[in-house]
Amino acid sequence: MPLTVIFVAAVILAVWVMYDSGNLMSEKVKLQNTADNVAYSTATLMARDLNFVAYTNRAMVANQVSIAQFVGISSWLAMARQFASNVDAIGDVLRYIPYIGPVIEALTETLERSIDGISAGYDTFASEAIRLTDDIVVPALSRTQAAYHIATMGLIAEYGPEIAELNDPHAQAVGALGDYGLVEAGTAIQQWSEQIGGQNELPSAGAATGSEQRELQRFREFEGIVADSRDPFSKGRSYGWPSPFHGRFALGFGELEWETRKYGGTDFIRETGTSGEYRWSWAAMDNVSLWAKACTRVPILGCVAPPPPPFSLVLSRGFQEVIPLGWGAGHALRADRGPGGRYFRYGGSRADVENWGDGSWRNPLAASLTADLGPFGQLSDILGGFSPLEDHSRNNLAYLGGGTGPSSSATLRPFYAFRTDEKVDFGPAIIAVYGKSDESIPSQETLIEGAGGVVAEELDADKAGSLIHGRLYAAAKARPYFTRPTDLSQFARLDGRYEHGNLFNPFWQARLVDFSETERTAISLAATQLDLSE
Repeated sequence: MPLTVIFVAAVILAVWVMYDSGNLMSEKVKLQNTADNVAYSTATLMARDLNFVAYTNRAMVANQVSIAQFVGISSWLAMARQFASNVDAIGDVLRYIPYIGPVIEALTETLERSIDGISAGYDTFASEAIRLTDDIVVPALSRTQAAYHIATMGLIAEYGPEIAELNDPHAQAVGALGDYGLVEAGTAIQQWSEQIGGQNELPSAGAATGSEQRELQRFREFEGIVADSRDPFSKGRSYGWPSPFHGRFALGFGELEWETRKYGGTDFIRETGTSGEYRWSWAAMDNVSLWAKACTRVPILGCVAPPPPPFSLVLSRGFQEVIPLGWGAGHALRADRGPGGRYFRYGGSRADVENWGDGSWRNPLAASLTADLGPFGQLSDILGGFSPLEDHSRNNLAYLGGGTGPSSSATLRPFYAFRTDEKVDFGPAIIAVYGKSDESIPSQETLIEGAGGVVAEELDADKAGSLIHGRLYAAAKARPYFTRPTDLSQFARLDGRYEHGNLFNPFWQARLVDFSETERTAISLAATQLDLSE
């Protein structure tokens, strides 16, 4: 009998211990899951914020490229318009040829009027489209980017308690104030401030502070992304015209070769404005010219001697630009250039090569006719319509950064970017710390004391060391990380290189990460000093 009593008592004690230990383990896992879910879900919010920044940055880049397309098409049409005008001038001369002359003149006049109407109508449309893009769409994207981030920071403070309530109604956020999770929001704001900070605002180009120089660098980087994102038409419209615009003609000992060269493109140009800040303009030029060379063919040696007269008067053995066939330009100037200000300068040199689309100066005669011609360029205004002296440098579709006239606004608007120049793969971290008191944990102690009994000290799980000061707590850390898919062809990089984190591609996801030793110590001290009793 005594052995039976001892055995039953031992079983009861074992069940007692197993019940309390099992409940403690279950509650600890439940609380840890709560902290993990809060940290991971909050980091997912942060990843969405970073992805939204990437989307809006890309959208601002795309809208800048759309301006390049508008300007480029206007320039190309201006070239076609000038070409048609030149052809019509030839038709005016040929009209005196009996029978076919009037027909030729009628065709050239129809061609000129048609292209003139298309070009004028397009320029009107492009001007309004550029103003809409630059004055409304791009600024709206910039403001939306900042507003979304502010809303995300506010949502994080409310988001944690809601998730915790769904996972464990008894869990309490350490550092919370009422219904707001201050730890998650605080760490998110701190980390964001350290890694990203506020939107980059354009300072003076001569700014001396380190932070201002960093912002200038970020704007130059944004400028480079815009330039690299241009479509093939905007980057370069240079090619040779097909036959019969190129060929070779031999007569006796002489040889004449000709080809038609077309050059054009659209450039994104940065200069310093009158207020000392960067200003960006889109400039485009297109021209086409006939090139030719002539020589005298010597038996055995080939075409080595200078050409015979009259070719020797204008041609040499090398190709030379002989006849400019068409030329035109278009641009969207920075706002502080002033209304009516001429942009293009060309002195027969390559000094302003960056202002000319894809090296259009390589047709120097046509480029000279495209450039600022001073008072001669205004003859077309007097004569009406196009003329060989049309001043294409005044073909400004819209002012960037200031609507229809000058202002101090920048072409590129504020945007978020990483502060550091180091390689970044992780975004701002989120730390969630949750705890609960032993009063909310089912145990033999709560059952016995609820019935008016008392638990022996050696059987009290709290006093035996299973809980710290009657509290159970858990902590988790999560952060967004950048990873570009490599197994999906539509997302993989064409060059096959690894891509580090950035705010121009939306490949941010969330993951749980380990604490540093400093964080572990700080969290333990903070958690054990708070009263979580209900």
